[in-house]
Amino acid sequence: MKREACAASARAERPECDDGDDASVMENCVLRCASASCYDEVYGRDALEEGEVDTERGRAFRSCAREELRRLRGYQTFGTE
Repeated sequence: MKREACAASARAERPECDDGDDASVMENCVLRCASASCYDEVYGRDALEEGEVDTERGRAFRSCAREELRRLRGYQTFGTE
């Protein structure tokens, strides 16, 4: 769900992200929207290039984003008990 929201947001708010000729531009924008800190950690020095599939970094990003979500959920429920 977040991915779709990020894609819509990128198209609406960041015209540079909607490059019809290069899908990697949109992919980088969506990943950055989903988790800027994880994007910087995993892809910051070497963004995805057109047609590139990097399974190892994809797994690292997903793992980082899941951990970030766990921390955020924990912080949101911490003071309510």
